[in-house]
Amino acid sequence: MKKAKITVFSLLVIVILITAYFVFIKTDFYIPKPKRIVNEKGLTASIVKEVAKMGTIKDTLFLIVYNPSLICGSQIYPRSRFSEKMDAFEYGVKSQYYFDQEKSFLAVYQDNGMTIVTGRSSTGPEGCGCFRSSIVNFEQEKMSEKQVYEVQYKAMGKDKVEIAITNFNTNGELQVMDFVLNANHWDLK
Repeated sequence: MKKAKITVFSLLVIVILITAYFVFIKTDFYIPKPKRIVNEKGLTASIVKEVAKMGTIKDTLFLIVYNPSLICGSQIYPRSRFSEKMDAFEYGVKSQYYFDQEKSFLAVYQDNGMTIVTGRSSTGPEGCGCFRSSIVNFEQEKMSEKQVYEVQYKAMGKDKVEIAITNFNTNGELQVMDFVLNANHWDLK
């Protein structure tokens, strides 16, 4: 009788573990889904307006609005499904709001005689980098010759977004800005 109870208990534990595996690894129902912020285009226009004030010359300024931190070269860092799921869960808990940077920013802005071209960058452990947009593309060697700034998103809430503007060439933080939603319009705090 005792042996039968141990066998049933063991089978029950195995079934629970297998079920937990399939629920955790094969589904995403437990990962919180972030919500889009209100008036994404208004936020991007406010960001670009503030960045335009930072320009030192009345010329073209390049603004990296999306940096996926891609890995250059042939290095591959394998990750398990478990660690990917844990990262997704942690991100979902911490970041309840988001906006699509690549789709929200226009390709080119004109402000006070300055042209601001928005695009994306990729950097990796070997230091490779480039600027890509629908207007112009250039590699890392050319980036040092140009005014290249990057928008880094520090915190995002329902009615407040904190960003940092960095000089991409020196990797120095230039300014931290808080934008607050007031009557469907994003204003610098």
